Amino acid sequence: MLPFMPSGLFPVGGTVGGVTFNTGVTCDVVSLKNVQMAWIHIYLTRTNTHNELYTPVCGVSVASCATALPQDVPIWKGVTSTTVTQLVRQTDAKNYTMLNSETGPCHLIFQIDPAVLSSSGAAYDCLGLTISDPTHADVIGTVVYWLLPRYQSKVSSMTANEFIID
Repeated sequence: MLPFMPSGLFPVGGTVGGVTFNTGVTCDVVSLKNVQMAWIHIYLTRTNTHNELYTPVCGVSVASCATALPQDVPIWKGVTSTTVTQLVRQTDAKNYTMLNSETGPCHLIFQIDPAVLSSSGAAYDCLGLTISDPTHADVIGTVVYWLLPRYQSKVSSMTANEFIID
């Protein structure tokens, strides 16, 4: 069992800095070929009263990375304020809908075990994320993939292009 956010993680941007989610977002795709565990961390600020659907996707290549996860995965959410700063474990699922009542700074984290991607028999080793169109420009956020390399001795020598495949 891995701790929630272990040391030795390698960050890879899923978006180029902060972006508005008003037209929906298809994030960059990463390779999980040499990854032991991955987390998709979405940090956003919400001021709207609309729902957005966050859906991790997988595929055998960048072009085919649009398949729903074959199994439910662990999810954590934290809607932070001056009094609340904790992440709360949500029901395992293949996606998550951020409700219109959840405003302010928010964290949403999916934990992806690469073995889960291959559990359907397909050789999925690419991971991405899509965010539904909330139709308003008042959701701003960023996506970072936190990757735990299969071989810890390589962490200090890895370059970003070992994981980025698009």
